[in-house]
Amino acid sequence: MPSAAPNPTAIPSDPVRGAHGEVQETPQAIKDQIRGSSNTLEAVGPASKASSSKDGHQSPNTLLNNGPRTGADSPEVGKEGADSGPVQEPGQAVGRGGAGNLTRRMTRLLNQQISHDAASVPLAWMALLTGMVDALVYSRSQVWTGFQTGNMVQFSQNIAQWMLPQAEKFPLLTLERVLSILSFLLGSFLGALGGRRFGDRRRAWQVTTALIQSISLWGAAGILLSRPEDEAPSFRYYPGVIVLTAFSMGLQSISAQKLVSPAFATTVAFTATLTQIASDPYLFALTLSPFEAHRQRAKNDPGSASANGASSGAPKAPATTGRDRRLLAIFALCTGAGVAEMLLYSDAGLRGGMAIAAGFKLVLAALWLIPQGQDPKPKAEVGGA
Repeated sequence: MPSAAPNPTAIPSDPVRGAHGEVQETPQAIKDQIRGSSNTLEAVGPASKASSSKDGHQSPNTLLNNGPRTGADSPEVGKEGADSGPVQEPGQAVGRGGAGNLTRRMTRLLNQQISHDAASVPLAWMALLTGMVDALVYSRSQVWTGFQTGNMVQFSQNIAQWMLPQAEKFPLLTLERVLSILSFLLGSFLGALGGRRFGDRRRAWQVTTALIQSISLWGAAGILLSRPEDEAPSFRYYPGVIVLTAFSMGLQSISAQKLVSPAFATTVAFTATLTQIASDPYLFALTLSPFEAHRQRAKNDPGSASANGASSGAPKAPATTGRDRRLLAIFALCTGAGVAEMLLYSDAGLRGGMAIAAGFKLVLAALWLIPQGQDPKPKAEVGGA
């Protein structure tokens, strides 16, 4: 019977002898490579088999070519490696994990609900922008873009002037005032629709509306920057400035109003705010609410001596909180108007002032990331309530 073919993967039990009969020890490394290649020889092509030696063991070149393989070169993982690309390093996994955690934290932050009690800073910034934008626009056109009460009174006067034959007519002013009212209404209407769709108190919606307001003011600034600084308002360009500015103020008004803030109202109407300040029973109280709140926290601190016998729980808001917030809103409004007047007398002028106001709207978007918020309740919990 013909003798069986030698097994190329078998590990020799006797020492390997050379051509002249000398004994050669089989290196341990070669043994390990032979064991590792035993499961992959069937997948190796005929060329590799032809390189085997006649005495039953493989040549060093064959062993190097047919040894254990890793990555895309391995027959067992070649397809998977070729499809999935280069081998992933541990540092890359850590980097992607950190980016994923940051994304989850930012998503959670943007989905939080904001209360007006925690939003005093962005609401005060809104009031400052109202004074700034209205002062800038009114200085050139005699048209309000935030204070629509004044626009409605003046527009009614314009209508009466067209009804009186002997009265002087102001066609441009009449058009600009009606455009201001309609654009303000459009901004408020679209802001209300978006608030109902995405959530009025949702942080992401407040940031989005601030960005839209900024874009509108940048558009108005772009129109002004395309004209000479000393050019008088005309039908050719100023109605566009009025439309974009009033739309921005209407969107600001509804976004603040939906926070249901009794202190800041809509950040564009302050007549009622003055009435509330005058009727506040703590109008002449000498203590400011931040200091009073700090005193209450110190009093209710379990580690303080004054907390003995005091009831546990969150302290109530100081009685002067509403008064102080309303005063802050009035101060911010007047500060914005003063800043606008300084810009009008500076090299910036109306055009530069409007661009600065548009940039301040971007600051408003960032300020909405500051207030402490609450995570939304799960749908099941809301439905069962």
